[in-house]
Amino acid sequence: MSAASGQTLSIDWLFDELADIVNERSTQAWRVDAACLGLDVDMFFPGQGEKYEEVKAICASCPVAEPCREYALSKPCTNLLGIWAGEGKNTRRTVKERMAKERRVTVAA
Repeated sequence: MSAASGQTLSIDWLFDELADIVNERSTQAWRVDAACLGLDVDMFFPGQGEKYEEVKAICASCPVAEPCREYALSKPCTNLLGIWAGEGKNTRRTVKERMAKERRVTVAA
């Protein structure tokens, strides 16, 4: 069995992932209020080049879009696939790069 990155899975990795899931569930009560709850999950995983305007509209009206976005931005872009708070992986990567650059500027000042 291999991880998405091509690395071999180990039992330590599995236990770390399970611990993360348990810890996250206790801090993610916001998910029960998500506008996407109960919708077809496939619509949040568009194929490459596919538009996801319908998903963006759902996320734009979601009462928990901000905690959803914070959660998505807290994860490595390579590990969190799909649309979160109306943003795809590439958008999240750009936002994270901008945030890191702003932190570097603030530290240098």
